[in-house]
Amino acid sequence: MRVAGVVAPRRLWRRAPDAPSAVPALHGTGPSGLDPARRAHAARRRKRPGWCGSRTPLHVRRSIRDIPGPIRILAGVSLVTTMGGSLMGPLVTLYVHDALGRSVAVAGLVLMFQGLAGILGQLAGGLAHDRLGGHRPLIGALAAAACVCGLLALTRSWAAYVILMVAFGFVRAVTLAPINALTSALWPGGGRRAFNVLYVVRNVGFATGAAVGGVAASRSFALAFALAAGAFVLAAAVVAAILPQPKEPLPVGRPLQAADPGAGRAPLRALASLGAGTILASAVYAQWSTTVAVYMGALGIPLSLYGLLWTLNGLGAVALQPLGNLAVRRMGPHLHRHLVLSAAMYALSFACLLLTRHLWGFVASIGLLTAGEIFDRPAWPAVMASLAPAGREGAYQGLLGTFQGAGRMLGPVAGGAAYDAYPPAAVWMGAAATALAAMVAYAGLSGTPARSRRRTRGVWRGSA
Repeated sequence: MRVAGVVAPRRLWRRAPDAPSAVPALHGTGPSGLDPARRAHAARRRKRPGWCGSRTPLHVRRSIRDIPGPIRILAGVSLVTTMGGSLMGPLVTLYVHDALGRSVAVAGLVLMFQGLAGILGQLAGGLAHDRLGGHRPLIGALAAAACVCGLLALTRSWAAYVILMVAFGFVRAVTLAPINALTSALWPGGGRRAFNVLYVVRNVGFATGAAVGGVAASRSFALAFALAAGAFVLAAAVVAAILPQPKEPLPVGRPLQAADPGAGRAPLRALASLGAGTILASAVYAQWSTTVAVYMGALGIPLSLYGLLWTLNGLGAVALQPLGNLAVRRMGPHLHRHLVLSAAMYALSFACLLLTRHLWGFVASIGLLTAGEIFDRPAWPAVMASLAPAGREGAYQGLLGTFQGAGRMLGPVAGGAAYDAYPPAAVWMGAAATALAAMVAYAGLSGTPARSRRRTRGVWRGSA
């Protein structure tokens, strides 16, 4: 373009800060100062997909980008460890019965001892976090889990298998409390949303690991154990090499300040309400893996369809996240409301079993169960993190794991005894009543400081 006998060079298409206002009109073809070729190039760059894809809805991309980098790394670690655990868990009964020639009842005893070891492991992991920090217990537990899986791949001894599986239940559980405590420390204002990230990736890891484990076990159980060992080695390497320390770590092993009137204990009423509600809700949830499975078999529904329902549970936990987040925004930041709603969903889930004996009734039931799971799984650790005093975050997350483990152990025992003594309809009515009792327990959290905070100055402070 020629003005007053001077050729405007193309490299001056952008106005300098101290240039006069007329320069853009001289060196461009529009108000932006860009010629058409450069505008087209800029438009093409804007359309290039990022790591989450250009066709991903804008609010989803912004939501993902709001997640801090350390939480993304920790979510990846949780994904890999869940895959490793799900490679092992579903194979216990098959391996004991098919490879070692023992009965299904004996396999159930192995699972029971493994569950007990898991409860102790969660407590030990929480205490180790408070004493040693989050990284060292996590790396040590992941390395120990890899060693146990490697030994399982090499042995066919029955006694060695029992010892190693109980040890695996312990070291696998040790990782859970440090991961939750690190999540709270690395994203202090994340609230429920931070733990919801872990919940989603754990569901993806469980579904992926179970599928891979089934394929690997069809070839060789040793291959499945070796893959699980590799997953834990990878997770330990990521934690050691990439996962950063919290910016403001708590003094390791320091005593609580006596001047703080709330130090050393959470509000007792809130902690009792959360514990009672968690135990009751976990016991109700466990019926789907025990009494409901037996009931479906008695109705002549194939086992393959029962497994398909659990697949729908895992997929639904991810697919229903947008609706869950919408409901969370509607309810506000009070986490006790999320828990009350989850217990109500559990009650409706078993009410469906009272109304129909067809397959679609079971589909609706597990759909409601999944909806309730979406609300309580992220809210449990978020409430516990808000109740934990300074320096005891890990111990309180371990206590939460104890509540969950107690419910998972008591639920099958109580449900099995009721199923043997009463008609199935009475069992479903009892499960629904237990879920309503959990609602009452969760209502006791009202008025406590257990809530997730909102966005403040453009930085995410909660999920509500």
